[in-house]
Amino acid sequence: MDNQIQQIMHKPLFYNRKNVYLSDEDDRAIDIELCPRCNNVRLVYDCPVEGCQQKGHTGQLCRACTLCIARCVVCGRCINDGEYEETFSLELLCSDCWRLQVKS
Repeated sequence: MDNQIQQIMHKPLFYNRKNVYLSDEDDRAIDIELCPRCNNVRLVYDCPVEGCQQKGHTGQLCRACTLCIARCVVCGRCINDGEYEETFSLELLCSDCWRLQVKS
């Protein structure tokens, strides 16, 4: 048996204002973990953008809590480097989700 800590792979957890609770389909015992950016125990979210999900890609840096990385409340993508809109209720929307809401 190795003395190294083995990292358990879980299903990605994406931020969404409709998904407040942890999915029943996940095998996590607890919904919080250590944020890789701030090292505080919080809900840590993955980024749904395909480029950010590739292993070994610098996009793994966008896996963090919502205090470290701003996320779109509709799709959950990281919006630090992209265009976004702030709603009246102080929620952040990426430009794609903003356009969809304006059309409706």
